[in-house]
Amino acid sequence: MSTQHGENNRSIDRDRLLKRMSDARESGDGKQVQGALEEAKRWLSDNHVGDNSVRDAQFRLLRAFPPLR
Repeated sequence: MSTQHGENNRSIDRDRLLKRMSDARESGDGKQVQGALEEAKRWLSDNHVGDNSVRDAQFRLLRAFPPLR
């Protein structure tokens, strides 16, 4: 049961992150975009490397708002 509960929590957290990334992209607010990208980077580095939905959203954000160099 605890494994199921952990998976449900991870799924909820992923959905919240995807929503945050979508909202940031729609708003165009640089701070929201940067915060969402930082959270996505943490999410992917915390053993969620194969999470394609987060990776796809991250790609869309970076494409819409390329980092300043």
